[in-house]
This record gives sequence, C-alpha cells and structure tokens, in this order.
Amino acid sequence: VGVSAYPIKVAIEKKIPLPNILEAAAVGFDSYDAIWGGVLVQNENTSALEHIEGTMFGCTELPKVMFRDPETWLHSSFYLRAEKANSAQLASEFDIDFYLDIWREGHSIKLGRPFVIQNTNINYKRIRKKIISYFRRTPIVKRFNFDNEELAFRIAYWNPYMESTLVSGHLCEDTQLLALKEFVPHGATIVDVGANIGQHTIFFAKNLRAKKVIPIEPNPDLVNIIKENIALNNVSNVDCTLLGIGVGAEEGQCQVITSEVNPNDTVVEYIQTGEIPVFPLDELVKEDVHLVKIDVDESELQVIRGMEKILEVTRPILVIEVVHKYLSEFLLTMDKFDYRVDQLFPNPQYSDIIALPHEYDGGSAN
Repeated sequence: VGVSAYPIKVAIEKKIPLPNILEAAAVGFDSYDAIWGGVLVQNENTSALEHIEGTMFGCTELPKVMFRDPETWLHSSFYLRAEKANSAQLASEFDIDFYLDIWREGHSIKLGRPFVIQNTNINYKRIRKKIISYFRRTPIVKRFNFDNEELAFRIAYWNPYMESTLVSGHLCEDTQLLALKEFVPHGATIVDVGANIGQHTIFFAKNLRAKKVIPIEPNPDLVNIIKENIALNNVSNVDCTLLGIGVGAEEGQCQVITSEVNPNDTVVEYIQTGEIPVFPLDELVKEDVHLVKIDVDESELQVIRGMEKILEVTRPILVIEVVHKYLSEFLLTMDKFDYRVDQLFPNPQYSDIIALPHEYDGGSAN
C-alpha cells in the first residue's frame, strides 16, 4: 500500500495528545518498522478531514523523493519502532541510507508498538547531497504507460527537469513528441543528437517504431544512463556506437561543463584540450535519415554547420531546441537550405521547433 494511498481516519477530542492518536492507530499496523505519514482528524463540526500539524507527508513514491524539498517528506512526522531507533542511533547521526532503504523495501513502512517520534534537527541542504548520492548508487526505476507503450527509466538526478516529469508518469516535452507521429513513418532511421538520459531515444525506438535510432551524447555520466534505459526497455533497434562523441561544425575536442543559464544542465565547450572527440554530423552519419533531433544546449548552430550535406541531400525532418539568442540566425539558416518551420513550441529560454524541407507534402505512414 502506498504511504499516502489512503488516509487513516481518527475521530478524537482535541485534548488527546498526538502520541495517543498514533498508538490507537498502531493496533492495525503490527509487525512493521516505521511510518511516514499524515495523521488526519475528522472535524466534528464540518466532518472534514484535517491534518494534524507536523504529520503531513508530501510524497508517495521513492523516485519522487529527490524532486521534493526534504522537509516535505522527512521531518518530525517520522515514527519508528523503538528497537530500530536504538540500533540506528538516528537521534545523534542522521543516516539517509537507513531511511531510504527502509522505505524502499516496504514502500509504505507502517508502525508497530512500541514506537518513538523522531524529532532530529536536520540540515536539509546537506542532506540533499546524500539523497542524490543514494539514488546514483542505488538503481531506482520508474515504469509507466505512455501512448500505449510501457516505458521504464532509471532515475538518478542527472537531469532534474526531465526526470521530475518522468516520475510523474509523463514524458518531458510530450506534446512535441506526439506531434512527430504525424510526420515520421514507421521504420524510419532517426538520429538523436544530445540524447541526454535517452528519453527521446526510447520514444523513437518504441513509440515511433523506428528501424534504427542513433543516439549521440558526449557526457560520460549520461552515456551510462542511456545504456541502462535501453536495457530497461528491451529495445534492439538502438545503435550505441556514437555514444561518448560530441557533434560540432568541424573535427576537434570538447569538454562538458555546467551551464551558466541553469546549474542543473551541462553544455559542450569546444576546446583543443578537451578529452571528448568532436566530429561533424556529416562525417558520423552516412546513411539516409528521416529525422534528426537536436538538443545541445546552446551548440545548435555548430551542429547545423556540420550537417550541411545531410540537409542538402537527405532532407530529414528536424526537431531542434534553439535558445532565443540564436533564433534569428537559425531561421536564416533554415531559409538557406529551403526548410520551413512547421511547428514552434516556445519556452522561457528557448523554443522547440519542428522544421520540414519545403518539398515535404504529406503525413507519415503510421
């Protein structure tokens, strides 16, 4: 049962102290180690259920923990069997692995008597680092159905924006992805430049039923996550040979650094002393492709300059993220190669664009 799957209704007089409420509820929770939770009291005047102060719990799934402020799910409303509290000595040393391991094993770990109320003072900024470390060391997977396909993703806080959407049972930028079904036929060959954690790659492989998907991602940490997600989704139509390589206007080297715009994002810096090789897309992909997706955090014009042959000869559909400061130059480049913007999805710092060659005259074979 999920920790907040249903409330415990407790009708009491206001004078009864909080431990007595829990003790009364604990009769039905025998043999469990702990409970995080919301204790509700039924208002005798309105019959409404109201949370008792200090007992509210704001998260029902372990993968969602890292995307919530720790104080919303881990605070004084943590109740633990006395022998567990004594063995762990939680009052003197906060052990995040202990808390999360208990929760992971039982989902909603409940309460058995006797119990103690943990009331430790916690440095939440410091503890968040421990939470992230736990998730990166411990495989946590979110599974859900999207567009009639069962998908699975490893959650490890490498891309908080995207992963927070995944743990809610949706794909990030799902409107744009579903729009591609109008243009991309089954059996297509698709290149995913800037594959990140592999969300788009999995969508292309499973939902678009591509013949081949070629993800390209220079960040070595994300390469490992992509491979995990490919294995989780049991797809055999993904070619991983270009993982660990950067894409640019010409051959060279690059390094992955933290974005100045968003500290949770990384960008590619093209420098001769970089350890990651960079190649133009024209040199990396020689076969005909139906779709090229580009999401490279401010390096999109570099990628476009390195794929002129593909744009001139193969004429693939483009789905590309363009930061606002490059939008005018990008539109001029599209006009140069006789491409038109078919759909534009604006965001505060960038726009997602679906661009088609002008000769495109129909929908997909779906």
